[in-house]
Amino acid sequence: MDSELPGDFGPHNAISELIRWNAPLSKLIGAATRNDGSEGPSVRLERSAVVDVLQRCVSGDLRLEDLPEWARVALQLDHVEIAEADVDLLTEFLHRVSSPELFGAVTTDVCTAWIRRLEPPVSLPDETRVETREDFVRFLEEMLIDLQHNPEEWENPTLKSFLDAWAAWVGALPRWYAKRGEEMPDQPDWKLLAAMVSAARIYE
Repeated sequence: MDSELPGDFGPHNAISELIRWNAPLSKLIGAATRNDGSEGPSVRLERSAVVDVLQRCVSGDLRLEDLPEWARVALQLDHVEIAEADVDLLTEFLHRVSSPELFGAVTTDVCTAWIRRLEPPVSLPDETRVETREDFVRFLEEMLIDLQHNPEEWENPTLKSFLDAWAAWVGALPRWYAKRGEEMPDQPDWKLLAAMVSAARIYE
């Protein structure tokens, strides 16, 4: 459950404690809002802090129904900053979670999905494990996470370069099957689609 409000609650601490949700939310919001206009450095919202809040909401240590309000205030505070590499993803998270009337209720499943997106991948997505449509959807989610965390590992990190590479790889499929001594199927299965996506990541 929420801890008591810290005794030393200056401008920087007020916003830092809100980001980490380390005290009753109503008190945190009041203190952070009052101190947002004060002089002082900004507080960086890190992925790790968001993941920690989400995990505590899932476990019941924090009130899940209060998460939209936490996200709304974090989004509005002038003294909250986000690293350039994370700004798109974390801003999307804050917008979606703070607006359940637009994007749907914030549930434990929603929190778990965001945890997967925000945590760094343990390994590269494995297209060989794809058998069904559900596997393929999960594979695409893992590819997106890998791109967000490791764009430098992608030869084709932009949509245009990725689609160009995909088109080139699809065009090369007949030769690829011929080298393997196999007939190219009339319709690709989910595993082949996953292999195409994986190849387009680095195909030149």
